Amino acid sequence: MRFCDTSIKRKLTLILMATSTFAVLVACILFYYLVVQHFERAYRKDLSTLTSIVGSNCQVALAFNVPEDATRLLASVKGRKSIMAVRIYDKDKRIFAIYNNAKLAALPISSREKFLKKSNFLEISQDIVLDDGVKIGSISVYDDLRDIEYSKRKGLYILAATSIFSLLFAFFLASFLKDIIYKPISILTEAVKRLAADDFTVTQSITINSHDEIGVLFKAFTEMSDRLQESYIKLKSHSQNLEKEVDERTMELSKALDKLTRSQQQLV
Repeated sequence: MRFCDTSIKRKLTLILMATSTFAVLVACILFYYLVVQHFERAYRKDLSTLTSIVGSNCQVALAFNVPEDATRLLASVKGRKSIMAVRIYDKDKRIFAIYNNAKLAALPISSREKFLKKSNFLEISQDIVLDDGVKIGSISVYDDLRDIEYSKRKGLYILAATSIFSLLFAFFLASFLKDIIYKPISILTEAVKRLAADDFTVTQSITINSHDEIGVLFKAFTEMSDRLQESYIKLKSHSQNLEKEVDERTMELSKALDKLTRSQQQLV
């Protein structure tokens, strides 16, 4: 069955469900994309700021070649559990101080670098520069992004649930609008059928109390019905008068014929 051949009720339901679901889905996807982009930028900026602060605090330890102080300073980042490792390099790119998260420290030394390279980590690297612009080393921070990825998947689940909810809401909205839009149309359709069957009392048995296009259409239909009823009454009265005149003329012709017949008989 083609869409144009379906009932208005079904068309209204399908159109409302499709448009509502599409609009909500597009809005949710756009909102999700913007939120994720904003969160990732803010997260990267925050991690970059933390890296800069830690690198600045390690300037003195690098300048005076005290790796123990740098190691103690690096331990201050353990409050942020997502940071897996921090590396401080001297100006010759040799490791000066290291901080490893408990998860990373539990791995064998030979597997730590492979783990950082294969896993989903955000690496932030910055140069450590003195106030006079002399580079004395660099710092690299490895942050675990698996929690962020989990949050993204959770957001997608919420997006899917929102789409299903919008579909159900569109279905209930279509059911509600059915009584507002489809019911008056069905009443008017039934009235037209009754009027086509010469039932001129149809306008007295139905009412549509609305001032929209359907109300205007029903008002025009009522006026048309009244005019048709008047025309029908006039036509019926004219038909009766015409039949009466025909009967009278027939009687007159019959009398004239009888008179002519008698005259003929008398003449004979």
